[in-house]
Amino acid sequence: MQEFFRSLLEYFKVTPLGYSLFFHRQVSVLARSKKGLKIAFRTLKDFGFENLPEKEKQALVADMISCTKKFHFSFGDYFRFHLGEKSDAERCEFVSDLDRGFYVSKLNKPKNEHIFNNKVLAAKTFADFYKRDCCLVASAADAGALRDFLLKRREVIVKPIASSSGRGIKRVGLENGNDAAKLASEIVKEYCTVKCGGAIVEELIVQDERMGALHPKSVNTVRITSIRLDDRTVIFHPNLRVGRGDSVVDNAGAGGILAPVDPATGRVIAAGDKKGIFYKVHPETGAQLEGFEVPCWQDAVEVVRKLAQVVPSNRCVGWDLALSKSGWVLVEANSRGQWGGQFVLQQGFRREIETYLKELGIKSPFPYGAALLNQRA
Repeated sequence: MQEFFRSLLEYFKVTPLGYSLFFHRQVSVLARSKKGLKIAFRTLKDFGFENLPEKEKQALVADMISCTKKFHFSFGDYFRFHLGEKSDAERCEFVSDLDRGFYVSKLNKPKNEHIFNNKVLAAKTFADFYKRDCCLVASAADAGALRDFLLKRREVIVKPIASSSGRGIKRVGLENGNDAAKLASEIVKEYCTVKCGGAIVEELIVQDERMGALHPKSVNTVRITSIRLDDRTVIFHPNLRVGRGDSVVDNAGAGGILAPVDPATGRVIAAGDKKGIFYKVHPETGAQLEGFEVPCWQDAVEVVRKLAQVVPSNRCVGWDLALSKSGWVLVEANSRGQWGGQFVLQQGFRREIETYLKELGIKSPFPYGAALLNQRA
């Protein structure tokens, strides 16, 4: 029953009405409320602007709020996209997270959302591309099956079913005298909650040494977004994602490095993080990032073209792939994945996405978006 209501809520959130309510609430919080002002000043501190003279801070906050009202940017976006240095004409080239949600709602079907949000269902739907064993943990009744799974694999990745951006994912194993039954019980206790919704426990992906050399502690992946048009599938601004520190995940939202990739060659164009720091080499491993060529790139693109046909009524999906010793495997499928390459490249994607909407005969949800197509590129 709990899973049913969770699925119902997720469905409503991506319907035009549901997303519209969420959209206007988020804009209202940032642009009009006292809470929004607190968030604005906290963001100033996060990006190193807390020591500006008070008059300058007030002017900066006023411009941040103006960008939220006009183009729906979060306060973090304001700094990541360097919007303070740009005109309104330049600002509207960038797609905010809120606007991206509207674009995706135009390209995807709400009825399919549960396939991507529920990691168990996603594993079943795209089973041919996962190429690894999994164990579902939904309640204490699954502890015995999980114990047996742990005994066979010794070390696994645990992912909460109801999560995103790498939150709650951990690598666990039977080292240091861990007992399989005890470890299974601990996983059940931690993940079988309303917040986590249970867990999917997967055997480890043993990544290709060339990808592992970038940061050995995480499985470093590529996020390849596909946009399925009527006569072809477009590869939309792919990224290499590399972990940092002791993290086992590579998500930019979890502190990882995002590196946009040339879709034709698989070569890394640039690399940076969500704090606006850019890298030519990995700051900890020293591995070359800028100019790195993703191994077996064309194979990854071919896998994505096949994946895009599995649920064809979802036209825009972000596919996370890892290169294992036996080839590319699917890590996750994201029906609402972020377009983080904009802040690393300092290039907006709105004009391009508007072109695809026009080709599909879909009306733009934003007047300033449609207006871009009437301007010179």
